[in-house]
Amino acid sequence: MIRVGNLGSSEADAVNQNLIKETNRILAEIRSDSDPNYPDEFINGTQISNPNVTYTLGPKIGNWDMERRRWLQLNQEFPSLSWIALNTGSFLFRNCQWSLDLLDAWAPMGPKGPIREEAGKVLTANLKGRPAFKANDQSALIYLLVSQKDLWMEKVFVENSYYLHRYWAGLVDRYEEMIEKYHPGLGDERWPFVTHFVCCKPCGSYGDYPVERCLSSMEMAFNFADN
Repeated sequence: MIRVGNLGSSEADAVNQNLIKETNRILAEIRSDSDPNYPDEFINGTQISNPNVTYTLGPKIGNWDMERRRWLQLNQEFPSLSWIALNTGSFLFRNCQWSLDLLDAWAPMGPKGPIREEAGKVLTANLKGRPAFKANDQSALIYLLVSQKDLWMEKVFVENSYYLHRYWAGLVDRYEEMIEKYHPGLGDERWPFVTHFVCCKPCGSYGDYPVERCLSSMEMAFNFADN
C-alpha cells in the first residue's frame, strides 16, 4: 500500500486510493500485449513474429574494433583504480561463452552474507575512494577489469559518448524536443537507451518530488518508448 504522510483522514485515504488506482492502471498498460500497432501476428492463438520487420537501435557501426582502439589510446589512464570509474547501470552483453565466463567471475561477489561482506573489504582495499561497505556490482566489475586486465579488457568497450541510461528527472520533459532534433548519425541529442527511475516514492523510497510526478513521468516514458 502507498502511504502519503500521516494525515490519517478520509482525504488521505482518498489520495492513497487514487495513487493505487493510477499505479495499477499504468502497470496494467505496461504489461498489456494489446497494442494494435504491434507488428506480430497471431495464428491459432500463437504469436508469430513478422520476419519482414527490421528493428534497429541506431546507425550500424562497422568499425567497432578501430573505435575501441582509438578510445583506449585517448584514455590511457583507464581503467583507473577509482571505485566510480565505470557506471554499470546499463551494459550490453554479446550472447557468447566469453560473456558467460565474465558473469561466472563476477557473480561470486554478490551473494548476501559473509561472502559479500568479505568481498566488500577486498574492493575497498583496492579501489580508490571506496567507503567500507559490502560488495556491489559496479565495484566488483571495476575490480575484475583492473586486477585481471589481460583476461577481460581486450573485449570490453566503454561507452563515453552516449547515455546508455539517464536519470528520469529533467529528461522526460524533453522527449518531444529530442524527437524534433533527432537525426541519423551520432550526436548528443540522441535520447538514452534507458530512462532510469531510481529511488521512486511509489516503491517506498524517499525522493524529493511529488509521487504524482513520478507516476506521470513513468507513463510518459512508457508511451515514448512504445511509440
